[in-house]
Amino acid sequence: IFDKTILTTLLQEKVVDGEVMLAVDYNLENKTVDIDDVTKVLVDGNNRIVNIGKKIKKYNAYDTGVFLCSTALFEALEKGSARGETSLSAGIKILAKKKKARIFDIKGNYWIDIDDEKAFRKAENILLANLKKTSDGPVSRRLNRPISIRISKYLLKKHITPNQITFFAFILSVIGALFFRPLLYTNCILLRQSSYRNS
Repeated sequence: IFDKTILTTLLQEKVVDGEVMLAVDYNLENKTVDIDDVTKVLVDGNNRIVNIGKKIKKYNAYDTGVFLCSTALFEALEKGSARGETSLSAGIKILAKKKKARIFDIKGNYWIDIDDEKAFRKAENILLANLKKTSDGPVSRRLNRPISIRISKYLLKKHITPNQITFFAFILSVIGALFFRPLLYTNCILLRQSSYRNS
């Protein structure tokens, strides 16, 4: 799973024929990374890949699994396969030796490689945390947002679509509006609930 910003900005880059561009994370303190499983990358001062692999000792970035390539990568994969090396990293390593493998810095945008239940839970928490907005006021931060995040987490497991949620929030708002009259608080509760579901 990765932030769509990584893909949109990567697609704006130009890849020279015969090259591949790999999106990497320079944040070696990234807590979501499984250090024993992640593919590590050694990058030189010219943003070119020197080495790549899960077991390399010297590295300064992580492979995010997102890349932009020319047909040269497929040719490199065929060469690697002929030598019994069938991984994507093997193909990139072949191009790296020819100085044909460059990197793209994701600049702090989130990504996470999901291979097991533990990684899935981490990814879920990251996505839910991203629902918070810097523009949230004190009430939203302490009341609305925590409630809406819990509701969102529950609804995701029920496979309810965003359109269904929007429709339900609209119905609640209409019902709340019908209750607008002096000394009747039902409308306030219903409108607040519709706010939770639509935030």
